[in-house]
Amino acid sequence: MEAVLDSKVEQDLAEQLALTAERVPVPEDFEGMTRPPLYFATTRPIGTSTDAITRELQDRLSDAGYYVRRIKLSDLIAVAYPAATGELLPSEARGETRNFRGYRSLMRAGDILRLALGTSIAAQLAILDINAKREADFQAAFLASKKGIAYLITHLMHPDEAASLRAVYGQRFFLIAANSPRKSRKEYLRQEFAKLLNPGIGAAQTNTDVGSHGIPHPNGETPVGAEQLAAQLIAIDAGIESSMPSLDPKKRLNVDATFQHADLYIRSRTKSAKAKSADAAVDESSKKSVERLIRQIFSDPFGTPTVDENAMAAAFLAAKSSAAMGRSVGSTLTDAGGSIISTGYNEVAKPGGGAYRENDEFDYRDHSQNFDPSDASRVDAIHSFLRVLLTPKIWRGSVAFPQTTFPETAEWLETLAKKLGEDGEAPSLEAVIGLGGMEAFDRTRIMHLMEFGRSVHAEVAALSDAFRRQVGLKDSVMYVTTFPCHECARNLVSFGVRKVFYVEPYGKSMAESLYGTEISVFEEASGNDDSRIKFVPFAGFSSSRMNELFSAVKRKNGLRDGIRADAIGAAADWQLATAPLRSPFLSYTPGPDANLRLSPELECGLLSFEVFTAKAVVKAIQVLSLALKDPDSGPTVQGTDGSVQ
Repeated sequence: MEAVLDSKVEQDLAEQLALTAERVPVPEDFEGMTRPPLYFATTRPIGTSTDAITRELQDRLSDAGYYVRRIKLSDLIAVAYPAATGELLPSEARGETRNFRGYRSLMRAGDILRLALGTSIAAQLAILDINAKREADFQAAFLASKKGIAYLITHLMHPDEAASLRAVYGQRFFLIAANSPRKSRKEYLRQEFAKLLNPGIGAAQTNTDVGSHGIPHPNGETPVGAEQLAAQLIAIDAGIESSMPSLDPKKRLNVDATFQHADLYIRSRTKSAKAKSADAAVDESSKKSVERLIRQIFSDPFGTPTVDENAMAAAFLAAKSSAAMGRSVGSTLTDAGGSIISTGYNEVAKPGGGAYRENDEFDYRDHSQNFDPSDASRVDAIHSFLRVLLTPKIWRGSVAFPQTTFPETAEWLETLAKKLGEDGEAPSLEAVIGLGGMEAFDRTRIMHLMEFGRSVHAEVAALSDAFRRQVGLKDSVMYVTTFPCHECARNLVSFGVRKVFYVEPYGKSMAESLYGTEISVFEEASGNDDSRIKFVPFAGFSSSRMNELFSAVKRKNGLRDGIRADAIGAAADWQLATAPLRSPFLSYTPGPDANLRLSPELECGLLSFEVFTAKAVVKAIQVLSLALKDPDSGPTVQGTDGSVQ
């Protein structure tokens, strides 16, 4: 480790982390406040700029009468890691000395905390920070003549972090997901790493592991070039690779999996040292999306869903018809004007057309047969290949062919036969099944072959439904809940679909690499002659929040409003500074006050789970710290999610 904490540093860390300051809110905390607390968080793939988003969020919330405090999870992790483990992070990952290369150290530190204290620990550290400083925040808001407090948490890295914040703060929590092109993010990261790496620098000097324990890359190599470091950082960030060996995939950071839990999706841009001319337009679009979110939270009576939001909502609704034993996917096809042509979902096809549905007379979906053949078929394919390869007597008579055409193959097989003997050492079926639980094997392409599933994919289901009804599809638009696989991509090209919007990433898809001349992913068309189909990340509100964000509010002056005759029928006046929260976000039934003033007593009751979480975090960190100092002295370490480590 780089340094062991002395008592003074340990005390300072405890104070920074508020390990002794958790408290129960009291009604007096809300004195003078007329707006309830709100909670926002962002998530984004590494290299994506959120500056315009966070600035606009702070500005619009300020206009609404809110004092805004920002909480950076990376800062909390940088403090919590040494407080819990007794080991300081490398200087490149700490405070004012943090540099770009330190992000990998922070990723690993976060994963170590997730492993030891539960997958939602980073969010729970934010909850502790909010709880401990709530009184000071109210005082700051009062001195700034603000009517409420909003918290902005940047950036979530695991889906359980979003779940934890939603569990504690309910409908007042909003997650904003920003995305940008992977290609340009990789180039940005490469340039930043290149600034830190000098020509001829060695592996030992580029090691950014936590402490001095040099843990190699999962494939056994330590990347030393800027290109390799950038690629690895993106893979770790997306949850494709681990920040350290043998880490359960469910416990490591995973921005891709976090992304799909957002309430608002924004197409942003890549960070860049030098601003480009197109950046201003992207930033302006991002700001408008944030402004629209704030307007809807604060009862804008005339905001309505966009064509894209309605179509994607229909796709998510269609996905609920899928009982596939893997993931459920839904799709919507619209014409150029946005009218819905057809919908689809991934499910087993039935004779006569379409897929099986609930309450069909005959039901032969996978779950009704209590079996999904895809995993078993993949294992069988791997087992049969290895059985032949590792049993020389099976292929011994065929060696004559490669001897003349592929001499290297023949030489390698002969060497293999000498090592194995004629009967070989083929693994059992059970042994092959176990390979799937090992990251090195699980990341291979053969472990993720898709052709063994019985379900028709959602995109093809929508296309075939329209085809059966003889509806033209040229220049149509597809909305799908998950990025299309490479098999669906070629069908979308063939049917003449013009554009595809998606929400969830899909790491198994080879669509971009196989059909780079037919489709463009995220990037805008390169010119008028670019006829490629555009695969574009969805931007807009999540279907899961549309009922709340577009709930009914007063839109005009009515006969019973006691107003002048010439004002009857006029559109309701709306101003952000005075507009009330929409009632679903108040979290309790409002009183007769038209301004929906908050109830201090009920607000304290709503924060009881916050207090419980804060106390649990403090205890978990203290127990872990004690156990690491003296392994024989303390009880078993238990994570904040109840897991025993």
